[in-house]
Amino acid sequence: MRLEAHDPPNAVALQREIARQFGQREFGAAMTSWLGFCLLAYTMRDVAPARHIALWLGLCALWESCNLVQSRLLSQARVSDTRRPRLLRGLTVTIGLDGLTWGLAPFLMAVPGNPPYLMLQTLYLACVCALSIQGVCMHRPAMLGFMVPLMLPLGIAHLLADEPLRHIMGLGCLIILALSLFYGIISRRLNVSAITAMVDNREMAATLQRRNGELRTALDTIQELAQRDPLTNALNRRALLERLQAEFARQDRLGTPVGLLLIDLDHFKRVNDQHGHLAGDDVLRATARRLEETMRASDLVARFGGEEFACVLAVRDADELREAARRVHAALGGTPFVLPSAAQAPITVTASVGAALRQRNESINALIGRVDRALYQAKAQGRDQVVEAP
Repeated sequence: MRLEAHDPPNAVALQREIARQFGQREFGAAMTSWLGFCLLAYTMRDVAPARHIALWLGLCALWESCNLVQSRLLSQARVSDTRRPRLLRGLTVTIGLDGLTWGLAPFLMAVPGNPPYLMLQTLYLACVCALSIQGVCMHRPAMLGFMVPLMLPLGIAHLLADEPLRHIMGLGCLIILALSLFYGIISRRLNVSAITAMVDNREMAATLQRRNGELRTALDTIQELAQRDPLTNALNRRALLERLQAEFARQDRLGTPVGLLLIDLDHFKRVNDQHGHLAGDDVLRATARRLEETMRASDLVARFGGEEFACVLAVRDADELREAARRVHAALGGTPFVLPSAAQAPITVTASVGAALRQRNESINALIGRVDRALYQAKAQGRDQVVEAP
């Protein structure tokens, strides 16, 4: 099935859809054509030999059965691109044989000298030609293969006869054939235009959906980046405050205590002064990783500012919060940092930790203020320790 010149970019999808609709139409025609050839055979039962009628019916049933199976397969959307051309060729051949069988009906069931029956057979074939246009017009080889053997032999036979009435019928056959082919070509163009618009709209909808998905992904990425500290990839202060607000709402609803830790790296300026700012950056990144490894998956780790970090965690009581604070303190100060940017030995950095449980109806600023005072007390008492806010 070939398209006109200047194939659109989605020509393959268009060919698939044209073939699918062609299969659908031919399947419907094959389902209903049994009524037509059975009605013709019944009409001719008293004037044509029974064996000729039986032979004609058998051929019609054979070709229509082939059309039924092939058109059904062709109409399925999942048919492969390699199988589709074979189905089209096979269906075109059996449609052509079907048209030839219909065209031979007046010769197999000949009624010479009986003008009413000759006219009736001609009208039958004209009706079949007109009714088949919408189906076969979707594939030009099938349209030509069906209509030409359907009408042309009878038209020529009428024109070669000696009776004036048959000359008129022969001329009518040729006119019907020409008009049917003309209408089929026009109808195909209209159908292809409609299918092209449908395929283009479908492709545009798929493209828009894909672009929307890409935009949603990009938006999610931007939102995630907006909540992350660019150096340590931990949550930033803004995200921390938003998560605290959500945890406070959950606590007010369910009564689950919320704990907050503030961690400050002791004498961090010495790291920058002795090892350089690159080493200081590596220490901050390593600190964030250790905190995430130490805390539970449900806990939150954020960079609060400078060399300060914050952890938000749901706990059962003050004892669990105190245990978490000691675990964090030990994880940071217990193992030196081995950094690729440090030219000397591994760097040991201790940390001061302030901890507090949120009190009932306490605001974010009030809780942070209490934890910050506990952290200041830890630093005032010599650093490298945990102080719990009262």
